[in-house]
Amino acid sequence: MAEPTNANEATVASPPKKPVCQVCNTNPHKYRCPGCSTLTCSLRCVQSHKSATNCSGQRNKTAYVPLERYTENTLYSDYSLLEDTAR
Repeated sequence: MAEPTNANEATVASPPKKPVCQVCNTNPHKYRCPGCSTLTCSLRCVQSHKSATNCSGQRNKTAYVPLERYTENTLYSDYSLLEDTAR
Protein backbone atom coordinates (compact mmCIF):
# COMPACT_ATOMS: atom_id res chain seq x y z
CA MET A 1 0.00 0.00 0.00
CA ALA A 2 1.43 3.37 -0.98
CA GLU A 3 1.96 6.17 1.52
CA PRO A 4 0.05 9.41 0.91
CA THR A 5 2.17 11.79 -1.12
CA ASN A 6 0.06 14.84 -0.53
CA ALA A 7 -0.78 16.36 2.86
CA ASN A 8 -4.44 16.60 1.83
CA GLU A 9 -4.63 12.85 1.30
CA ALA A 10 -3.45 12.19 4.86
CA THR A 11 -6.03 14.40 6.57
CA VAL A 12 -9.06 12.76 8.06
CA ALA A 13 -12.43 14.29 7.28
CA SER A 14 -13.72 16.21 10.27
CA PRO A 15 -17.26 15.47 11.46
CA PRO A 16 -19.92 17.84 10.12
CA LYS A 17 -20.60 20.84 12.33
CA LYS A 18 -23.89 20.98 14.18
CA PRO A 19 -26.25 23.73 13.05
CA VAL A 20 -26.25 26.72 15.38
CA CYS A 21 -29.10 27.96 17.53
CA GLN A 22 -31.61 29.86 15.38
CA VAL A 23 -32.32 32.34 18.18
CA CYS A 24 -28.87 33.49 19.35
CA ASN A 25 -26.91 32.28 16.28
CA THR A 26 -23.82 31.55 18.40
CA ASN A 27 -23.99 28.15 20.13
CA PRO A 28 -24.61 24.74 18.56
CA HIS A 29 -28.24 23.69 18.93
CA LYS A 30 -29.30 21.14 21.56
CA TYR A 31 -33.07 21.24 21.23
CA ARG A 32 -35.70 21.27 18.46
CA CYS A 33 -39.11 22.83 19.05
CA PRO A 34 -41.81 20.17 18.57
CA GLY A 35 -44.22 22.79 17.29
CA CYS A 36 -42.17 24.47 14.56
CA SER A 37 -38.77 22.69 14.48
CA THR A 38 -36.80 25.80 15.47
CA LEU A 39 -33.33 24.87 16.73
CA THR A 40 -32.36 26.28 20.15
CA CYS A 41 -29.44 25.90 22.55
CA SER A 42 -30.79 26.82 25.99
CA LEU A 43 -33.85 27.49 28.09
CA ARG A 44 -33.33 31.22 27.59
CA CYS A 45 -33.41 30.78 23.79
CA VAL A 46 -36.47 28.49 23.99
CA GLN A 47 -38.37 31.07 26.04
CA SER A 48 -37.24 33.88 23.74
CA HIS A 49 -38.38 31.90 20.69
CA LYS A 50 -41.79 31.19 22.23
CA SER A 51 -42.43 34.81 23.19
CA ALA A 52 -41.18 36.24 19.87
CA THR A 53 -43.18 33.87 17.65
CA ASN A 54 -46.16 33.02 19.89
CA CYS A 55 -45.25 29.35 19.39
CA SER A 56 -46.95 27.03 21.87
CA GLY A 57 -44.17 24.46 21.64
CA GLN A 58 -46.78 21.73 21.19
CA ARG A 59 -46.46 19.45 18.18
CA ASN A 60 -49.39 19.07 15.82
CA LYS A 61 -50.74 15.65 16.79
CA THR A 62 -52.88 15.41 13.67
CA ALA A 63 -50.17 16.30 11.14
CA TYR A 64 -49.84 14.03 8.13
CA VAL A 65 -47.00 11.49 8.39
CA PRO A 66 -45.99 9.74 5.15
CA LEU A 67 -45.86 5.96 5.32
CA GLU A 68 -42.06 5.84 4.87
CA ARG A 69 -41.65 8.01 8.00
CA TYR A 70 -44.31 6.16 10.03
CA THR A 71 -42.66 4.42 12.98
CA GLU A 72 -43.72 2.50 16.05
CA ASN A 73 -43.55 5.75 18.04
CA THR A 74 -45.96 7.36 15.57
CA LEU A 75 -48.33 4.44 16.07
CA TYR A 76 -48.21 4.88 19.86
CA SER A 77 -48.79 8.60 19.47
CA ASP A 78 -51.84 7.98 17.26
CA TYR A 79 -53.17 5.40 19.72
CA SER A 80 -52.72 7.85 22.59
CA LEU A 81 -54.58 10.54 20.65
CA LEU A 82 -57.48 8.17 20.06
CA GLU A 83 -57.56 7.22 23.75
CA ASP A 84 -57.62 10.90 24.74
CA THR A 85 -60.56 11.63 22.44
CA ALA A 86 -62.52 8.72 23.93
CA ARG A 87 -62.35 10.26 27.41
